Amino acid sequence: MSQYYSISPQLYDDQFWWKKDDLEFWKSLLIHNNKTILEFAAGTGRIACPLLREGGLYSGVELSRKYVKYANNKIDDCSPIVQGDMRNINLNQKFDYLFIGFNSFLHLLTNSDALLFLDNVKHHMHVGSYFYIDIFVPHPLFLYKPPNIKFQTIDFFDTRIQEEAEIYETVSYNKD
Repeated sequence: MSQYYSISPQLYDDQFWWKKDDLEFWKSLLIHNNKTILEFAAGTGRIACPLLREGGLYSGVELSRKYVKYANNKIDDCSPIVQGDMRNINLNQKFDYLFIGFNSFLHLLTNSDALLFLDNVKHHMHVGSYFYIDIFVPHPLFLYKPPNIKFQTIDFFDTRIQEEAEIYETVSYNKD
């Protein structure tokens, strides 16, 4: 999972500036009177900020110390995101709503890691808790691209270098 953190938190925010389409969904689903919320893989606080603004009793877990510091600085008046591994952290609390957003579950690359994580989720649940996983499942035509041809996947303003940046990808399929 450490390769995920090869980019800085600011660069992550720069690249995913457009990802806002899920915020109203999470707010409507999770914000209820005095219900506690736990987000796994909280990242840069992209989802935490709107939930906290709406008065959510929010807590988050994030693996990267840099991302935790960045997110909590962005949130400002409190530090609801703690550093820890979502596969085994113990927060000594049960939550009403638990979730992992924006494909973050897919950072668990082995069955063993996924099972450890799900066991840990269960550890933080009580009888009336709800757990949500957000995973994008694309249409197969979205995934098919001719091999050896570069396709632009994203463009964004990189605040570090103060320039527009573009990312291209090629697709190669390994049947094994």
